Amino acid sequence: MNKSPFAIRVATDDDLPEMIQLYFQSEEFHRTQRPDLFRKPSTAEIQKLFESFMKDPLVTSLVATIADKPVAFVRFCIYEVQEISYLVDLGRYHAFIDELVVSTEQRRLGIGQALMAETERLLLRQGIRHIQLNVTNFNLPARALYQSIGYQPIFCRLGKTLT
Repeated sequence: MNKSPFAIRVATDDDLPEMIQLYFQSEEFHRTQRPDLFRKPSTAEIQKLFESFMKDPLVTSLVATIADKPVAFVRFCIYEVQEISYLVDLGRYHAFIDELVVSTEQRRLGIGQALMAETERLLLRQGIRHIQLNVTNFNLPARALYQSIGYQPIFCRLGKTLT
C-alpha cells in the first residue's frame, strides 16, 4: 500500500509560526501580481489575525505536515444564512474557504487536493452541503486545482482602482 508522504490534522496554536510563514509565501505571490491591490502586512498583524481565527469556534484550520512540520494549510469558516434568498439555496449553513496555501517546495504532490477533500468530508459530516471560495483571476494554478475537483464559477467580481 502506498503511504502518503504527508498527514492532515486540525491545526493547533503550535502550528501558527509555520502557518504564518506559508501565508507570507502566498501574500508575496499576490502582491507581486497585483501591487495595486495587495499590500504587505506586518507579521504582528497576521499573528493577531491568525490567533483570532484559532479562537473562533466557526473557523477551522487544517494543516498538512511532512515529518510533523506544517507544509500547507486550509482555513474555512461556517456561516449561518441570515436571510432566505429566493435566488440561491445554500441551506441554513454554508462554508467558505478563506485560505488554502501549499508551500512552494511541496506543490504538485496532491496536498492541496487532499486538504480540500478533508475539508469537504468534515463539512459533510456536519450536514453542510454548500461551500464557496474566492480565487484571484491571475492565480491560474489555484483555479485549475479548484476546477479539477469540481468547483465552478458562480459570480464574477470586477474591480477598478480609481485615480
